[in-house]
Amino acid sequence: MKKIIISSVIAASVLLGNDYNYEVSPMFGYVDTKKNVDIDDHGVAGVSVSRNLDESSTFDQIELGLLQNIQSADYENSTEDTDITRAFINGVKEYKLNDKFKLYALAGLGYEYIDNEKFNNDSGSFFNYGVGVKYALTQTLSLKVDARHLLKFDGDRNLLYTVGLAIPFGEKGVKMAPSSEPIVDADDDNDGVLNSKDECPTTAMGKKVDEQGCVLDNDNDGVVDSKDECPNTPAGKVVNEKGCQLDSDNDGVIDSKDNCPTTPMGVKVNDMGCESDSDNDGVVDSKDQCPTTLSNTKVDNDGCEPLDNPKDLGIVFETNSAKIKSGDLVKFEQYVSYLNRVSNARVILEAHTDDIGDANYNMGLSKRRAVSAKQQLLDLGVSASRIETIGYGETKPKVPNDTASNRAQNRRVTARILK
Repeated sequence: MKKIIISSVIAASVLLGNDYNYEVSPMFGYVDTKKNVDIDDHGVAGVSVSRNLDESSTFDQIELGLLQNIQSADYENSTEDTDITRAFINGVKEYKLNDKFKLYALAGLGYEYIDNEKFNNDSGSFFNYGVGVKYALTQTLSLKVDARHLLKFDGDRNLLYTVGLAIPFGEKGVKMAPSSEPIVDADDDNDGVLNSKDECPTTAMGKKVDEQGCVLDNDNDGVVDSKDECPNTPAGKVVNEKGCQLDSDNDGVIDSKDNCPTTPMGVKVNDMGCESDSDNDGVVDSKDQCPTTLSNTKVDNDGCEPLDNPKDLGIVFETNSAKIKSGDLVKFEQYVSYLNRVSNARVILEAHTDDIGDANYNMGLSKRRAVSAKQQLLDLGVSASRIETIGYGETKPKVPNDTASNRAQNRRVTARILK
């Protein structure tokens, strides 16, 4: 490892004499000895120093590196071992995939020094090539992983796998001009405007600027584009710190389009900023006690349909039955809602039958049907004092009892509201 440290210092000293950016990469790796006689696979560690080249160069980097086995490499059929040191210089070409990932290819020459040369394993030069990937961990640190094929000129072959951490160093920015030509001007904040003309010399990197080097405000609302969440605000409109038009009542509709600018907080509004009327009955939702009224239905001040006198509940009984079907129970809720809102209202439940059977029996059947309807209102919380029942038997048919369908319509209950 002492050799590695000394060589790394020498390499860095040579490269620092240039005007380019650099990176140093501590590395760990593994050597798969394909054709080396009697030498086992072994781990290695080392360092490389790379110099970044300008755009006109064939390669993006020149890499100078040194690797040495971590522990002495064993000879397979012997008790002897050896240290192996490899030095190399490569040209590196990078291919950017996105802001995080780059692929790279490399090729170059090197020298393998075998400390204890045995069994036809001799020190010598090699050609190497390989591919790798670089992943940006931070703005200044990158993880490098690559595989390299080492071809010694004496016929030996090795596969080398390395993992390294690329650490940049050296001054960034504009390339220094030759000493005989002093710098006339610079662009310290890299916004494309020279310092001599830059009225905003500390603009953050990547921001779009005007000719004076200041961040643009395309809609002239006083909020720069980089902080403007509403970059197309019409001219002359008052905006908040985010560059968006004001919404004084916080209903989601900007003041310039709000026909109801003082809507109470939390109220649902329409596109004009006014309280919603979901069922279009003329009563806003916050005051509508019947929010699902059918369209074009006449309603009272509570948004509810005034109950007709009498009102057919739409309940159909089976022949010779006073039992209300479970699917019909919901039909009583409209009356319960009305009775709860109108404290002095009472309801008269009027039950009917068809003409099948004895008239006296049908009269009793209709009364039982009226009582069944009353029980549903009682179960929904209506006081018994507000409910009356009447059975009319077959005396008041809704339609003639001449077909099965008509007779079914006559087996009904109606409700009449009294105030």
